[in-house]
Amino acid sequence: MILLSVIIPTLNRADYISRLLDSLALLEPSNFEWEVIVVDNGSIDNTSEVVHQKQLELPIKIRYVLEPRPGLHEGRHRGIKEASGQY
Repeated sequence: MILLSVIIPTLNRADYISRLLDSLALLEPSNFEWEVIVVDNGSIDNTSEVVHQKQLELPIKIRYVLEPRPGLHEGRHRGIKEASGQY
């Protein structure tokens, strides 16, 4: 069971997402399961490609979700709907 879901709404920040996911992968191992959910709010840069590449490269659980409705709240709400963590 996943205990923690980290939700990251984003729009056109491929470079930032790349560095953020790399940083998360460097965290000390924990005694609970966690997931990272990147909610793409309709990016027109290469955000989806970056996230999909990081899914293959990094040892953490990363999910990519496309939310076509614009707005930070839409991204956050979609992330909550997709999350499987208790927190």
